[in-house]
Amino acid sequence: MSRRRNRDSGGGCRCCMSCLVAIIIVIVLLVTAVVVVLNMTPNKLGFGDTKIINNKSFNEYGLGDIKFIDIIKEFWNMRDVNEEDVVTNGYSEEEESTVAQTALDNSSFTGDDYSTLATTDVVYDKQYVIEYNDTTIAYIFNKIISDGVELNDNLSDLKKSQIEVREITIYTNSDNTYNIRVVVKFNTAAILSQADAGPALNILPENVYLVYNAPVTANAEGALEIGEGVFTVNGDETTPIFTGLFNIINEFYPMEELANKVADGVETVVGHLGKIGTAEKNANNEAVESTIVLGSSGISEHKITVITHTESAGE
Repeated sequence: MSRRRNRDSGGGCRCCMSCLVAIIIVIVLLVTAVVVVLNMTPNKLGFGDTKIINNKSFNEYGLGDIKFIDIIKEFWNMRDVNEEDVVTNGYSEEEESTVAQTALDNSSFTGDDYSTLATTDVVYDKQYVIEYNDTTIAYIFNKIISDGVELNDNLSDLKKSQIEVREITIYTNSDNTYNIRVVVKFNTAAILSQADAGPALNILPENVYLVYNAPVTANAEGALEIGEGVFTVNGDETTPIFTGLFNIINEFYPMEELANKVADGVETVVGHLGKIGTAEKNANNEAVESTIVLGSSGISEHKITVITHTESAGE
């Protein structure tokens, strides 16, 4: 009796072992198949023209010749983008709050509601010469968007998109002209939900950085003018996968439109702070009127100099 039980037990073990081996073989085959597929491109698998988002295909988004494994890796990496790799001239909110308040002392600006700068000039009793660091302008611009209630259409759209201004840099070119670099962080879900993007919401990173580089000047009236520039996603303009990401977002929210709204916002904010230019000043920082020169002379490395608005000047 006991020997028969042992023989039956051995048969059961062999059966279990066979099942286990079969399962392992199936798993190995499945893993191998997945690995093979992941190392192929949509075009090699015949999926290049398959519609994926918004009735557009892998090829139309520039992803047809990129391996699936690379698409997955890059999209995953985008979710963990390091802001320090994109932002080169960040600002401290605590420090810039003090700097901004000092510059706005003794003016029509009161309290800490920066949203008034979206529609109203800052008015002083006299024409003063005030220098604004680009980091201070970035802080003020960001405060207007984040705190603003009554904004113009462009700024209101930026607020709806949960835009955060992370950097404004004014730098000198080799020919002594100036460029402005603006970095804004935006929430893709906030943008794409407005466009009813559907599946795109599930594959795109939550936050993306738009980097905008453009020439910057000031006209004879002292108004800031940002020229036509180049905009990139996360500061990368060469990697095909970034081009694919850009194309998907651009399908629902044109990045050129967003960049133009950002540029218009910077022009608006600076215009309300004063007129760009230079002038001799006395000990009280008052501009000597006969020496005022409006225009690009008020733009320098990391700074914009303004001649403040006054009611007596009819502004």
